[in-house]
Amino acid sequence: YPMIGDPELVVAKLYDMLPAEATPGKRTAADNATVFYTVEDEQTKRQYQLYRHRLGTDVHELLYEEKDEAFGIGVGRTRSKSYLVLGISSLTTSESRLLPADQPRGEWKTVAPRIPEQEYEIDHEGDFFLIRTNDTGRNFRLVKAPQTAPGRESWQEVVPHRPDVMLESIDCFKDFYVLGERENGLP
Repeated sequence: YPMIGDPELVVAKLYDMLPAEATPGKRTAADNATVFYTVEDEQTKRQYQLYRHRLGTDVHELLYEEKDEAFGIGVGRTRSKSYLVLGISSLTTSESRLLPADQPRGEWKTVAPRIPEQEYEIDHEGDFFLIRTNDTGRNFRLVKAPQTAPGRESWQEVVPHRPDVMLESIDCFKDFYVLGERENGLP
């Protein structure tokens, strides 16, 4: 399909595979025929709608619309390629929804509902999700949760919050993960 190697969606839009208002950053499901993309508001440039499109059809199905103008959305995929992630975030609050990549017609499931002033990011490793969250402190901590129950009630601490070390990122690989940290740096 023309979208492979077309991160800005120029070719896909030229061939009318996606609407002109589709933003770069689309993701395909495991079937390589279902595309998830976002649309931005013309005036604010805030990405606020998520669509699903099956290549070869004229159907563009609206799956989600973020009504709160403080929040924007984006769609991605875990490093394992097993899940699609709908990220919903403001400057200080976030929420994620997951869809198994091999179930493109499935239902997006909320990991943990948004709580004001709390952020989290999720990735997948083996039978677990790894989640970077600031629920217990400004500098974030790392928790894990089983694939079957990724909500807050199942979070198990892996790396605690440390007041002197900012946990900035996590990269998951097949048998290990890499943390990006900052110590003795400015906030």
